[in-house]
Amino acid sequence: MNDFNKLAVYFGYFGSYFPTVFFYNLLKNKKIKIGKDTFAPADAYTFMQSLPRELTGWITIYYWMHFIWMSMIAVGGVMLTIAKVSGLDPTA
Repeated sequence: MNDFNKLAVYFGYFGSYFPTVFFYNLLKNKKIKIGKDTFAPADAYTFMQSLPRELTGWITIYYWMHFIWMSMIAVGGVMLTIAKVSGLDPTA
């Protein structure tokens, strides 16, 4: 993992998104940049993909939980912005 992901694990739920994406990308065999000119080694991909689904299934679920949560926050923000621009009181 890069240094930011190592630091992000200490930020609770909000920081856990970044390491989750890292491991999700390992599972999905997507290229991960871990340094200025370096990428994750092939051994990391092989290891993650060799683990049984019972051990890695939670990573996909957690990734999608974050995605849904962020989507809901974005939709709520758009709805509040529309209400504010149209002159409606969003707190009523």
